[in-house]
Amino acid sequence: MAISELGINLDISKFPAGEAMADSDGDDADYINRVVCLNSDGEVVYPTAQTDIPFGVLIEGGADGEYVTVRVFGVCPVKVIEAIALPNVIGIGIDIAAIDGRVQAAIATNYVVGQLLEDSDAEDDIVTAMINCLSPSIKA
Repeated sequence: MAISELGINLDISKFPAGEAMADSDGDDADYINRVVCLNSDGEVVYPTAQTDIPFGVLIEGGADGEYVTVRVFGVCPVKVIEAIALPNVIGIGIDIAAIDGRVQAAIATNYVVGQLLEDSDAEDDIVTAMINCLSPSIKA
């Protein structure tokens, strides 16, 4: 089980969702722990490309237009797209052309989201990562 609170964390809750980030009954379990970005309207959205600039990891979702909580710095659970061994830095992942905010080992064109603190064994594992989206840099 991923650790959700460890050390200093910086969460932002001042941006609305630009798309549904919870079910119609308000359940956000399938939407959280994924990397999100800001669109040109200042709304939180899921990435559409591996090269998108990450804003943080969704901690609390909501309906389209509702304010959501995003961790931009600290320790949080992330959902992986594949097994990833330590040590590895992570970026926005892609799975057969699907980009949904899950992470994978960063590649040369990714902005680095952070670093895993534990191994992932399989696709869709939720594992602990140290993330820093305050000033993302491309992996060189």
